[in-house]
Amino acid sequence: ISGTLRPRLKTRRGQPSLCDMQVGSDDGIVAHGHSECTSGSMLADTKVRYAWQLSINGRRYRIDFTNSKTSGKKRVFVDGRLVHEAKVFRSPNFHYTWPIGEHLLSIVPREDFRQPTDLMGELRDAWATTVDCPFELR
Repeated sequence: ISGTLRPRLKTRRGQPSLCDMQVGSDDGIVAHGHSECTSGSMLADTKVRYAWQLSINGRRYRIDFTNSKTSGKKRVFVDGRLVHEAKVFRSPNFHYTWPIGEHLLSIVPREDFRQPTDLMGELRDAWATTVDCPFELR
């Protein structure tokens, strides 16, 4: 988890907009844990669910992210409330960033996810990585 922000300007509702924020420090953020599991209604392992538990300035949050490999649907929930939904068939192209207080959180593709050990593995991964990848919260 990284990319804390400090607002420069306020919007009309008093909340900083993403364009008005600057990267700061991770002070005030505590990670409590995360989980990852797979499921699927028709085919096994076609949906991946991620959950992160963290505290920001003493308040606990649960961030949930679902990635459907078949429909391309990506959904982000904060404390059970849907905050973003998109269809992105090439998972490495998915990035979502949003503010919580003065901090900026992002769900992005993990960069270190595949280490093929042979030529067939490299070929399979070259195809698979254009469509699917694991994600992390920053």
